[in-house]
Amino acid sequence: MSKKEKLQEEQEKKYPKEEETQTDVEQDTGKRPEKDTNPLPPNPNKVDDH
Repeated sequence: MSKKEKLQEEQEKKYPKEEETQTDVEQDTGKRPEKDTNPLPPNPNKVDDH
């Protein structure tokens, strides 16, 4: 095995091929869990009527 082939193998171990990398984005990450029944915290941006 030549040095070039060895170097290429090492790089493949470090960096997975494009097919192996995870590209799917997890959906609905902004939703609250169904078990969470706590009310929302008070809105700090809400202006009180003076």
